[in-house]
Amino acid sequence: MTEVYLTETESAYICPDDVDKNEAPCLLLPNTPNKPGRPTIGVLLARDGDAYEITKDYVRALQKEDINLCFISYEYVSEQIKNCDAIFLPGGAFDSPPEWEEDPTHTTADRRFRAYETLIKEADKKNLPLMGICAGFQMTLGVLYPDKMHLSRVPEERQSFHRQDKKNRAHKVNLTPGSSLEKIFEASEIGVNSSHRQYISVSTAKAMPGVEITALCPEDGIVESVALKKHPNWLVVQWHPEVLADLGDKKMQALFHRFAEEAKLAYVQHNINTKGYNSGRS
Repeated sequence: MTEVYLTETESAYICPDDVDKNEAPCLLLPNTPNKPGRPTIGVLLARDGDAYEITKDYVRALQKEDINLCFISYEYVSEQIKNCDAIFLPGGAFDSPPEWEEDPTHTTADRRFRAYETLIKEADKKNLPLMGICAGFQMTLGVLYPDKMHLSRVPEERQSFHRQDKKNRAHKVNLTPGSSLEKIFEASEIGVNSSHRQYISVSTAKAMPGVEITALCPEDGIVESVALKKHPNWLVVQWHPEVLADLGDKKMQALFHRFAEEAKLAYVQHNINTKGYNSGRS
């Protein structure tokens, strides 16, 4: 794989669009080669005009854990994650399949969605740990349950609660007793930040076999997180914990720690399955 280093700006890391000319680029942070003995997390990039990017809050939250990062562009996706032990799906605005949406503004899904789709299917097939935030949460359920997926539009009167500055806690969510989230947060209720225009309803989530609602906004019944019986090593949430973790919230950082621990288990298992445990795999 051809190593390509991202470029740092004040708020993000970026790389040019022409990186897709490489058959399977290995995209890394500037001056940050991956270290041996650590799991590698593949992080899907967003797009900003002619370049790919990832905002620094995602990167900083992940870097607080003892892991390696590589970044995924939208071509040759399966090839890029061959050495990844886990998958991270950030939030963002893009065109998903119009049949999922209550009020579609487009007729086809775009290239970014296809990258999400490929990564989710690869993680499902290989049982790789996965963490999805906001759009990553929505796309995970849609790809696994395409015939049951329905994205409702946040009602106008609830916009102020669900589309605020990500640095502010917009509303509270109730955590399901006994769920993985209740154990991580050691609480039955938490305050979260929100920035989304669509949501998954309780009825939509309940129609998906093996899906357990783990976090719910009590004021309007908007689902904020689920657990997947098939994949207990997956963690998907509607809000943006990376921003709060970057601001010093230890409880939100605990989500990333849980994800990193799952990646470490997958890394060890990968070595056992392929060549016996070797702590020096890069």
